[in-house]
Amino acid sequence: EERVVTRDGTILTTLRAEARRAAGVHQSTQKLRLPSDLAPGVYELQGRVSAEGRTATGTTMFQVQSPGSS
Repeated sequence: EERVVTRDGTILTTLRAEARRAAGVHQSTQKLRLPSDLAPGVYELQGRVSAEGRTATGTTMFQVQSPGSS
């Protein structure tokens, strides 16, 4: 499993984890910890999971707001 957090095309962090599991359907629960002083703005999270020569990918966007904003 791999998670990549980017902002404006710049990679901020890459998290990798390896696990061995029996065949079947599984849910990824890798936690994403972000610094408390992360600058406000829009970020992208890219995820990739590979198993038995197959790869699944996904991307989502999230927004960090400054403290006190709603």
